[in-house]
Amino acid sequence: MKFSVQELKKHFDSPIEIHETLEMKEALLKRYNALIDMSEVFVSGLLIPSKKETLLHLQIKATLTIPSTRSLTPVLFPVNESIEEIYVTKEQLAESTLSKDQVTVVDNVIDLTEAVEDYLILSIPTQVLTEEELAGENYPKGDFWEVLSEEEYEKKKLEEQHIDPRLAKLGDLFKED
Repeated sequence: MKFSVQELKKHFDSPIEIHETLEMKEALLKRYNALIDMSEVFVSGLLIPSKKETLLHLQIKATLTIPSTRSLTPVLFPVNESIEEIYVTKEQLAESTLSKDQVTVVDNVIDLTEAVEDYLILSIPTQVLTEEELAGENYPKGDFWEVLSEEEYEKKKLEEQHIDPRLAKLGDLFKED
């Protein structure tokens, strides 16, 4: 999904409709190595070129398989994101009132696959859990460790703070008068 700036100049009067199915697994694995698998990416939208800028309105849909952040169990994560981008050449940026932070500056080619990859990676949350983990079940544990819920942690903390009544008098042993 690459468009040259020269090609876009031919479409100043009419937007370019985009309806594509992309296979991006290999490219995304290079950038996000925790990815287990992914479906094809369905992309639809408009690329609207003008003399000042080129506007991009895309809707991307895919399903990513990523590991649970708690147990590493594979989780299907549906992605349905909207992409809104503004592309300008260096010449258009010089004439524009927009800052460099608000636009994507291109030389001769607009590569939409990079934007789709970026949005797919950015859509992945920092915490991914299975349905059981969301319900508060199936905390992983090993021989000498276990994962606790916040409630269980607070309960254990209170139990540890509870002093054996037989030893409570020792607390007064070194008190100064």
